[in-house]
Amino acid sequence: MALLEVKNLKTNFYTRYGVSRAVDDVSFAVEKGETVGIVGESGSGKSVSCYSLMGLVPSPPGKIESGSALFNGIDLLSCSKKELRKIRGNTISMVFQDPMSSLNPYLTIGVQLTEHLVLHKGISKEEARKKAISALLEVGIQDPEIRINYHPHQLSGGMRQRVMIAMALITEPLLLIADEPTTALDVTIQAQIIDLINDLKKRKEMSVIFITHDLGVVAGIADHVLVMYSGRIMESGKTRDVYYDPLHPYTRALLKSTPSVEMKDKELYVIPGHPPENYEEVKGCVFASRCEFASDKCRSTIPELQELSDGHYSSCLRVQDGSIAEKLSEGGSV
Repeated sequence: MALLEVKNLKTNFYTRYGVSRAVDDVSFAVEKGETVGIVGESGSGKSVSCYSLMGLVPSPPGKIESGSALFNGIDLLSCSKKELRKIRGNTISMVFQDPMSSLNPYLTIGVQLTEHLVLHKGISKEEARKKAISALLEVGIQDPEIRINYHPHQLSGGMRQRVMIAMALITEPLLLIADEPTTALDVTIQAQIIDLINDLKKRKEMSVIFITHDLGVVAGIADHVLVMYSGRIMESGKTRDVYYDPLHPYTRALLKSTPSVEMKDKELYVIPGHPPENYEEVKGCVFASRCEFASDKCRSTIPELQELSDGHYSSCLRVQDGSIAEKLSEGGSV
C-alpha cells in the first residue's frame, strides 16, 4: 500500500475574472522510501497540489472541490483541522521555496526549530534545544551551538535553506515535501542541497515529493516523475522512462528547451505561445494551442491519462492512437 495516494484532486480559486482551475483532476501515489518529482512551468499547479494536501490553500479565494488524499489511512482532505495539525509539521513536513520569507525574522533559529518538537513531541525545551543543535549539524551547519542563536538575516541563503530542511526533518517525518528548495541558490549550493536531501532520505527511510521547474534537478533526485501543465498531469512514469522515451509533446518540448553543454553556438529551443489562463474553459487538450502535433480531435476532446507501457502514462490522444510515437522519440533525452 502506498504511503500517500491522491485521487481526483480538484482545487479552484474564485477570482474576479472567473474560476481558476489550479488543480484539475490530479491523481498520483508516493510509495514508502521513494522520491516523486513534480515538474512543469510556473502556474502549472505543482505547488497548489501539495498545498491542498497540507491544508495550506487560502480560503477564500481557494477551495478544494473534490478528491481524496489517503496518508497512512487518513484522508487529508476530509479529516478535521485538529487531526491535520497533528500530521502537518510532524509526519508530513514541507520545505518552502523562499527561506527568507518562510522563517520568522523576529525569532532566532533555535526558537523556530524547538517549537516543532515541543508542540508535536511534548519534550522539554532543554531537550528540544539539544535535538535542534544535532539537526543543524546533520544538515551541514558548522558551529551549531553558536548559530542556533542567530536570526535568519545573519545567515546566507544556502544556510537558511539548510535550516528549513533541518526544521522539516527534526520531527522525523514519513513524507517530506520540498517546494523548489533550490530555486534561489547558486549551482554549487543547489548540488549540496540535493545531495543532502538524498542522503537524509536514505538514512531516515522517508519519502519525498520534490517540486521543481528544473528538469536537470529532477533527473538527479527522483524515482518517478509527474509532468504537469495547466493544472493537469500530462505524463507520469519512472524517471528514466520519461526522460529517454517521452510520451507527451509537452514533455518532449520541456526536454528540448533544457540547456546542455552540447548546445554550443545553437539557439535554445523555446516552446511557442503561452499557457492558457486557468480560468478559461478549454474544450480539448490544454496543450493543444502550443503543440506542433495537435489535430482537430485534440482541440475538441478532453484527454485522460492512459497507461501505455509498464507504469508509464500519457494523456496525449495522438500518442495513445500511435500516430506520433516515432516523432516523439526523435526528441531524445537531456
